[in-house]
Amino acid sequence: MAGLVATLVAVAGGVTAGVVSAGGQHSTAHGGLKAQTQATASPSLSPAASASATQRQQHDRGKRNGRGTPTASPTTTGTPSAKASPTAHATKRGSGLSPASLTGTWTGTYFCPQGRTGLRLVLKATSSGSLTATFSFYATASNVSVPSGSFALTGSYSAKGFQLTPDHWISKPQGYSMVGLTAAAPSKNDTVLNGNIVSPGCTTFSVSR
Repeated sequence: MAGLVATLVAVAGGVTAGVVSAGGQHSTAHGGLKAQTQATASPSLSPAASASATQRQQHDRGKRNGRGTPTASPTTTGTPSAKASPTAHATKRGSGLSPASLTGTWTGTYFCPQGRTGLRLVLKATSSGSLTATFSFYATASNVSVPSGSFALTGSYSAKGFQLTPDHWISKPQGYSMVGLTAAAPSKNDTVLNGNIVSPGCTTFSVSR
């Protein structure tokens, strides 16, 4: 009987030693169980929170890689810019000024270093906006020493006027150079043209028909 009691006491003591330590603290086995319980009881992320966390991680990786989304940059939606309709229709050259407004023979004078010089300007305008001219110069009563000569010009016109650049000589007097012309649209019912001579030392011209 005494042996059986000793055996029970020994067993009971072993069980007690396995559960509670001498200082009243839980044993290592119990502590492990508690840790496992705590790990299991940790709250898991909801689907929405998980998605938000994933987006934040991707955004942070984009910043680190230098691929962050630009802030407040305007974007064009819908039709690509290459196919966007222009805000205003382009004005066709010659629009607003008919070829008949320019075509014809104009006579008058112009001013260059040789002084006041006679001018006969023959213009031919097309509906596409191109313009050709023959510039013939000659002496006037106040400047009889000026020789006669002529050259061709080419250019274009619009509702605002025209511009002509020298093309080739037709009759070239010694010591003379070709000049260019610019002018506004004709005035006084298309009967007067006033403009500028494009050449060093020259100023204006005025012709009528």
